[in-house]
Amino acid sequence: HYMPEEDLQKYPYKVLQFGSLSRIPKELRKFVLPEYLGHSVDQVLCFANFPVSAELKAALDEMVRITFAYNEEDAVQNCAALKELVEQQRLCRYYFEKIDFKSE
Repeated sequence: HYMPEEDLQKYPYKVLQFGSLSRIPKELRKFVLPEYLGHSVDQVLCFANFPVSAELKAALDEMVRITFAYNEEDAVQNCAALKELVEQQRLCRYYFEKIDFKSE
């Protein structure tokens, strides 16, 4: 999904989109801008309408790394994996909430 930078700035609240397209199926590549393809797992794409702090970016990078480290069975059977994911999500949220936002 692509949203032009100028549209992202129209939101009256903080918006953050992040993820990795390193494992996108070939059938879906036609829907992705070429400059966003070919990133490695540790190169998280991040789009926001506010300045993303280094600590938030690092936490998001780690969230994606953790997500790729586990498989679907871990979501049901691996309590340690779920705990790690939830704790990282909370850390991301903490850093997200620390950033001031002023709508224009």
